[in-house]
This record gives sequence, structure tokens and C-alpha cells, in this order.
Amino acid sequence: IGLSTYDATYLLLARTMGVPLVTFDEQLAAAWRRLSSFRTS
Repeated sequence: IGLSTYDATYLLLARTMGVPLVTFDEQLAAAWRRLSSFRTS
């Protein structure tokens, strides 16, 4: 994804907790959109 460990931790935390990610960081927001487009069964 091309993110720092710090940013990837925010993505993981938000996804695990089921809460939205709020950021002004465009790269982090784009990664969140890509991650959010994946669905698991």
C-alpha cells in the first residue's frame, strides 16, 4: 500500500473497531478507500 507502519496501524485500528477513519492525509484516505472496497464473507 505504500504507507508507514504508523499510518497502517491507524487503518487497522479503524477497520478492527468498525469506525470511520477521519484524516486530511490524502495518501492515507486513498488507502482507506481501497481497503474499504474489499469485502469479506
